[in-house]
Amino acid sequence: MTKTYTYMKVDQLKEMPVTSENEQFAWRYAYSRAQETRKMREKGQDYLTFARNQRSFLFSLCDGVSLSYYGDIAARILGDALLDWLSSEIAELEDDSLRLQKHLDHHLRDLTKPASQLVAKHPIPTNVTGMLRDVLEAKRQRGSETTFVCGRIDLPSTRYPSGRIIVAWQGDSRLRLFDAGQEVSSCLPGVFHTSERWSTLHGPVGGEPHLFVGTLRDNQRITRLIAYTDGLAELDEWGRLPSDGQLQSLINQAGEKPASDDIALLEVSWNPEGFVNRALDREERLQAQSGIRGKINSIVRRLV
Repeated sequence: MTKTYTYMKVDQLKEMPVTSENEQFAWRYAYSRAQETRKMREKGQDYLTFARNQRSFLFSLCDGVSLSYYGDIAARILGDALLDWLSSEIAELEDDSLRLQKHLDHHLRDLTKPASQLVAKHPIPTNVTGMLRDVLEAKRQRGSETTFVCGRIDLPSTRYPSGRIIVAWQGDSRLRLFDAGQEVSSCLPGVFHTSERWSTLHGPVGGEPHLFVGTLRDNQRITRLIAYTDGLAELDEWGRLPSDGQLQSLINQAGEKPASDDIALLEVSWNPEGFVNRALDREERLQAQSGIRGKINSIVRRLV
């Protein structure tokens, strides 16, 4: 049942200025490493990946925990695994939030074995010696950790006439939902807490992942979402989302601070009503064409 998707992964070694694209969905994204990370030419510990086709948009955004062993490892492993789960048959067909939550929890626990093997094989740079190397080896034993936000948006279809949105999270990365310019994030259950995360050693930490399933245009219309890591906490104060230029300025200002943090951001918007109208227009055109062909055939038969 899995459909073909076009995938995108950010490069953790490069900055990505605010970039906007528009197909069936409209989206913009950005990536910026902390000032110190850029100076050291190291990988950022945030990670962003997403995929889309004509009907669905999938994403995962992870914020590696700097106090764990190379948080960028957990962020990358989990980010790719979450996108795999979001494109799986159960995420495509299931709409019961409790069953989805349990399945995701099992998926995250099953991921610990291969993830721990990757952490065990990860080489510490040869120029790291002495006490620092000992500290890193001690961290390795406790695993690599990351917070996450992920989601899947399905436009209206025969299976989901009102469309569908699935979002899940653990940790304090931001996730905000909107109906046009009005924020409707209060519909999200659970908390966004720093103590919750995913570990390559333990799996989900602080309880099961939080998960929400909703429609796009019934009781609660949802037409936009934005997810970003805590390096861009300044955006929390914006009730209405900034323009591309304003957003880039916020990112630049945050990155100039001595204690700056990595930043990953993704915003996705859609028009479920417009999609439905276009789908109906196509169906009406096909019916009209079929009717015209029927009339022509009827005239031809009479002439014959």
